[in-house]
Amino acid sequence: MGQNRYKYLRIWATRRGILITTPHKEVVEWVMSKVREHVPHAQLEVVYEARYRIHKLDGNDVDIAIWILGELCRNGWEPFAITTLPTDTPAFRWTGVAEAIHLRFSYHSEE
Repeated sequence: MGQNRYKYLRIWATRRGILITTPHKEVVEWVMSKVREHVPHAQLEVVYEARYRIHKLDGNDVDIAIWILGELCRNGWEPFAITTLPTDTPAFRWTGVAEAIHLRFSYHSEE
């Protein structure tokens, strides 16, 4: 019979690259393969478990983040929430941005 399940990720562009938080490493690897089609020298760094940073984007971090969102949506991901960080937090001081976009991908599992 199976059931519907979701994969989740959160993405935001920062002055230090694009951050993606997800337990689904295969999604990050797919995104990175797409990014490298346009920016071959882009780098992927594991910031800590389930958080990744894509950087060395020639200063095009925001434009590439928007392009990534489009690619994810074209491939079945849907935005469902935006997180706004208070601007007086260490996270805001490190990233320089206040919004992260949350996306989900629905799939059917027989488990």
